[in-house]
Formats: sequence, structure tokens, C-alpha cells
Amino acid sequence: MGLFNFFKKKEETHRKVPKTVWQSIPYELIFADGTIETTKGVYTRAFWLDNLNFKNTDTSKQMEIFHAYEDLLNAFPPSVEFQIVIQNYPADKRELFETVRFRPGKDGRNRFRQERNNEILRVITHSKRNVCQDKYIIVRVKNDDVEQAMRELDNIGKILGRNISRLSRDVSIRPLKPEERLHSLFLTYVQDGSTAFYNDVDENKKPVFDFGKIGESDLTSKDIIGPSGMEFRASSFKFGDTWGCAMFLQDPGNLLSTDFLSELADSSCNLLLSIHHSPLDTNKAVQMMKRRMMDIDADIIGRQMSASREGYSADVLPPDLFEAQKETRALYRDVVGNDQKLFDITFTFCIFADSKQELDANVKMFRSIAENRLCKLKVLTFQQEQGINSALPLCHNQLEIKRLYTTQSAAVFLPFTMLDLDQHEGFYYGTNQITESPIFYTRLSGDNYNGLIFGSPGSGKSLFSKNEIISVLLSGGESSRNGRKNRVYVIDPEAEYVHLAKAMRGEVIDLSPGSKTYMNPLDMDINYDEADPIGKKTDYIISLIEVMLGSGKTINPTAKSIVARCVSRIYRPYLDHITSLNKSDPSITCDKQAMPTLSSLYHELASQDEPEAQSIASILEMYVNGSFDTFSHKTSIETNTDFCVYNIKNLGSGNKTLGLYVCLNDILNRMFENHKQGYWTWFYIDEAYLCLQNETAADFLMEIWKRARKWRGVPTGIMQNPEDLLQSSKARRILANTPFITLFTLSENDRMTIGELLKIPQEMLDYTRNAQRGGGLIHTNRTMVPFFYDVDLDTELGRIITTKATDDI
Repeated sequence: MGLFNFFKKKEETHRKVPKTVWQSIPYELIFADGTIETTKGVYTRAFWLDNLNFKNTDTSKQMEIFHAYEDLLNAFPPSVEFQIVIQNYPADKRELFETVRFRPGKDGRNRFRQERNNEILRVITHSKRNVCQDKYIIVRVKNDDVEQAMRELDNIGKILGRNISRLSRDVSIRPLKPEERLHSLFLTYVQDGSTAFYNDVDENKKPVFDFGKIGESDLTSKDIIGPSGMEFRASSFKFGDTWGCAMFLQDPGNLLSTDFLSELADSSCNLLLSIHHSPLDTNKAVQMMKRRMMDIDADIIGRQMSASREGYSADVLPPDLFEAQKETRALYRDVVGNDQKLFDITFTFCIFADSKQELDANVKMFRSIAENRLCKLKVLTFQQEQGINSALPLCHNQLEIKRLYTTQSAAVFLPFTMLDLDQHEGFYYGTNQITESPIFYTRLSGDNYNGLIFGSPGSGKSLFSKNEIISVLLSGGESSRNGRKNRVYVIDPEAEYVHLAKAMRGEVIDLSPGSKTYMNPLDMDINYDEADPIGKKTDYIISLIEVMLGSGKTINPTAKSIVARCVSRIYRPYLDHITSLNKSDPSITCDKQAMPTLSSLYHELASQDEPEAQSIASILEMYVNGSFDTFSHKTSIETNTDFCVYNIKNLGSGNKTLGLYVCLNDILNRMFENHKQGYWTWFYIDEAYLCLQNETAADFLMEIWKRARKWRGVPTGIMQNPEDLLQSSKARRILANTPFITLFTLSENDRMTIGELLKIPQEMLDYTRNAQRGGGLIHTNRTMVPFFYDVDLDTELGRIITTKATDDI
């Protein structure tokens, strides 16, 4: 790794021994933009670093990230020191629960909210992950002119931003505000709960920190963040009632890998992990290495000559001398020929505990982790104060324990590990099988909200979707934490969601031959934001006709042209009618009683002279005049419920695809109307592979996947086999345009196919191999998490979720 100590003259330091807590905290001033002056003329700025999923990505992506991180390290000029800090601090479980719990509403579902809140409180309370983790990059410049120093820090921030974005589009940085910098220090100094950081409340009575109020009480920022007491011993220290120990990485060895930091940081201990980098001027470094090589060569020659004079063999010379010669030459080649820079690095590690016994146990544990990597974490004897001060996110290194690294060897300390799904205000999806942390995630946080669920029968697909539906229903409307209102629709080919709808005070629309429940597939909400609504409707009708043909058959271009002409004719009076209504009332964009029907299209086609028109009319005839006329009348149902299930089980296997298409059209019209009323539309398409019977049908589904976001639509496709979605390039684009994918137990072929497309490492794919019901893998744009959702059958919600279609409802 090129880790090599040069003989350097240590700088003389004259550090005053602090006599008070106030004097020990190592900074002088904090500015309104968050810049901190640590000592006279030395200024630091901290940036919060977004996490990046490194551990669970495939090897090629890991190499891309690694090389991009090398470029980031190389981007720092020699005049700028910088520090990477990972901080674990106690999780506020009360605050987490407050952000994810369901508020009471007036929809008759409060008993379910209470049950779900009890479940969430239980998993949060019993979670083994008791810490939160933040990552920072702190940069340091030295300049007697404060204005010039600020400009330098601004430029460094721009350099950081450009290079961070090259790691991944999902990673970002932002400068910390003054209160955020103080809070990061407070989390280190005050872990015993003896004082509070926040000094005010906002309009929602939520605690906040008002930086301006410090001066009003004749206090300084150090009074706010300082511990009640501070005591330093030979090998430990105390902040208030909290024990701590500062250590450093003494011998990194040559076998460190990128997961070394994660082994240390991804524990449940409160800690500070700091890597302080001092870039060396390349020209000076090259001259230094040349002198070093000359010194080593001269030493070897001198010892060889001495051995020869005394009659000894040159082979008895110390092997460390030849190893130093080899390492120095390799290091020289790296710097001169391989675009490597050199860094003096100080690795400081501080851990905290509630008692001395717990601290000693943690020290032993972390030393064991290091020893397994053939390196040593050593306690900073009689340097505990300097150790903790060096680890603080202030880029203020008070230790002379430095080791030389090349860019490549320094990049091994990559601060990215594995992302957890722990978004505040998210829905509860189960437990992370690796970290055993509860999973909270909101699908509305990304660029689009599309979802797909794959899994073999009985693996947990409907259980997962029911759990999400319940969360959506319990969070919307009056009980919303964020003002969102939700409506949910399910296309249900096997009556699996009927019991859920009845229990949650929803509505079930039963569609079957001979019933008086009608749904018009030609219903259309005219959205004046759309450039060509008739054209899009024509595409839908063509796909509907091809579904009627069955067996993946399609109609030829001439027939499509005839259908387009006839569709335009039957909609012309309706367009005139709706345009007239819209002029007097702009909110009116749909009138189902004036809508043309499948019967209208049939008669229009039958009146045409072309044989293709007669052929298509004959296809429609059984759906207009026969026993399957459910879809040939004007829509007979109206519902304003926030939960609606379309039960198409009784349509029979031959007409399920047609029923699915017609229901999907109804949902799309409702989505447009919901958008005007400020609602989010969540809709679930079970057996969604039925929408992929032909290219035209796949086009229609792809159009939904592209457009839904615009109308606050959150579509989810549910199917058994990923292979069903990969039969055409158009269908594959649906997968590519889906940021939220859940995988349950899959066949070997499906597992390999989806793993290759989504670049899922084999160890993650194994969670989809014969998984326990309710367990699998959640894949998002940013990370992938193996999960398990354990349903409590002793609760009413648990019994509702696990009710099967064959059960008595």
C-alpha cells in the first residue's frame, strides 16, 4: 500500500494546558455561515456528506466509486488539510416514533392506527440499532486575512461538490449551518442527558436551536455544548457521566480493504472516527523520496562493505532494510508514474460508554476487529485530550502520529458503507435482515413513484402490498403528517383484497358477466394539459381490441388507421359537448353520461366499407350484443371512497385481461380527477403481466409508468416472474423506469435474470432463494436491503392482512 514513515523533524509545539472545560474545547470563534476559527488564522468549514451504498453494489460499480474517490482525494491542493469524520450518536427513538406514527382521523380507522402505532413502537423500542450515524468532510485553510480564507473555503466547497457528484448521482454534500456544527459537538460532549441543546420551539412546538439567543443570556456557544464536567486520565476520559477512550491506528498493515471502516463504524456504539489528511506538495514529495532512496542505498552499501571486511555474508543484513528499499522505490513509481499523491494521515478513533466496564469491553472488541485485519488500534496513553480534540469534526489535529499514504492506499478508508432505509415520515416495511433495524421508507421521495413486486405464489406479494395499502390509508386525509390526501385502487383478479376493502371501509366493485355493474372502457377525462388526448385514447382502444383478439395477436396498420378514424368520429360530439361545459366551468373535464361507448364504436366500424372494419366489428360484437356486454354500456358506478377494489375474479380466465384493461382505464380517469382535488392516487395491478400480452399493450403500460408521476399517481405492478416483464424491449423499459422493486422468492432463472439487469450482488440475491414468507429484498435507486415483515396474527390488522381469497369473508 506504500505506507511508509519518512524521518521528519517534528514541529515544536507549545500548547497551553487548559484549566477549564471552556478552554479545552478547541475553537475560538464560530461565524454565521458555519465557519469555525479553531486557532488564530485557521478556519474550518464542515460539509454534511450523504451516504452511498457501497457494500451492496456489484464489483464493477464498487471500482467506479473507488476510483472516483481517488479523484476526490487528488482534488485537494497541498494548502488545504481535510478530515473525514463518521459520528455515531444515540438515536432518539421517541423522535423517530413521532415522525412515523399515525395521527387520529375521522374515518373510522383509529383502532387500526392504534394497532399499527403499537407495532411500530415495539419494533423501534426493540431495535438493536441504537445509534444514528452522520458523515462529514471538514476542510481547513490557514490565512491571516479572514476574507481571503472565506474565499478559499468557498472554492474548496465548489471543488468538493463537483467531485462528490462523480461518485454517484445520489450523493451530495451541503455546508453545515452554525447550529448544526454546534450540535455535532454537543452530541460528543453531552451524552449523559445533563443538558439540552435546543433553546426554542417553532410554530409547531417542535424544539429548535436559535443561534441568536445565545448572546441574550450572556452565554457563549461553548457554554451551550460543554459537558457538566471533564476529566482526562492516562487511558480514558469522562465528559459528565460518559466515559470515553481515544485510540489511533498504529500499524495499518498491507491487507486493509474498503470494508474496514464499516466494521468499526457500523456498530451500536457511540463513537467518533476521524481520518485527518494533510496533502503533500508533489514536487517536494518527489525530492524527499529521492533523498530517502539515496539514504537507504547508502546504508545498504555501507553495511555490505562492513560485512565484507569482517568476513560476514551480505545476506545477514536486516531484511527490513531491503523491504524499505523496495517500498520506497514502489512509492516513487506510484507518485511519478501513476498519478498518485501523498498524504500524511492521522487515524483517530474515540468510543464512548455509560460505564468504565462497558468502555473496557468496547475497547477490547474494537481492538479485536483491528487485529483480525492485521493492524493495531492503540490507546493514546496520556494523550486522551489531544486524541478527542483531533477526532472532533473541527479538522484540528493535535497529534504528531502521522503515516504516509498514497492516494490509492488512502482511498481504502472509503467512508461509504451500506445504506439503511430509515427515512423519517416513511412507512414501516419490516426489519433489515442484516442490521436488524426497522425499515421506514417513503416512495414519494424520488423522481418517480413507480413500484414492482415479484415473487412466487405464497411468498408474500399480497401481504407486502396489503401492508403498504394499510399504511397509505391510515396516513392520508385528516390524519396526514404532511398534508397529503390519498386514494387507493386495486385491480384484483383473485379476490385477494376484498376482505381488506370491507375491513377498511372501502368499496368493492364486482365485475362479472350478466351483472348490472357496467364500466365503460371509452370513458375519458379530457386533460387540457395533454397535447393529444384522442390520440392517446386511440392507442388504448387499439390495445383493447388486440386483447380481445387474444394469444398476443395484433391488428395490421390499415386496421389501426380505420380504428383511429372511427374513434375520432365517435368522440367528436363528446368533445364539443365537454368543451362547451368547460367554458362555463373549467373544473368539468369529464361527463360519463355523454360518453361514447363500445357499442358506439361497434356501429361506427360496422358502417364502414373496408373489410378490415367489418372484421374488427365482428370482434367487438360478442362484447356488445353477447353475454359479455359488461363493458358496452355507460358506466353505472360512481364512488368517492378513498379505497376501491375492482374484483374481476368472476369474469373468468378468458376475460381477466380485458377486465384488467378496462379497470385500469377507469383508474386513470379517477387519477386525473383526484389530481384536480389534491389527492394522490395509489393503484395496484395484480397479475400485471396480463398487460404485456402484446407490444401495443406494453406500450400502454409504459405510457402509464411515464405519465403517472405528473398526476400524483403511484402505480405498482404485482406479478410472479420477472421474465414476464422482460419479453420485449418496451417492457424492459418499465423495469428501468421503476425505482422501487420488491423481490420475494424467485426461481433460479428469474433470480439470475433480475440480478443481472439490476446489478444485484450474489450475496444479496441469496435473500430471494427459498425465503421465508414475508422475506425478500427491497431494491431502490440508492440501495438494496434484505427485509422480513413478521405479521402479528394476534392483531386485527394481522388477521386482515393474512386473510386469503378462499377464506370466509
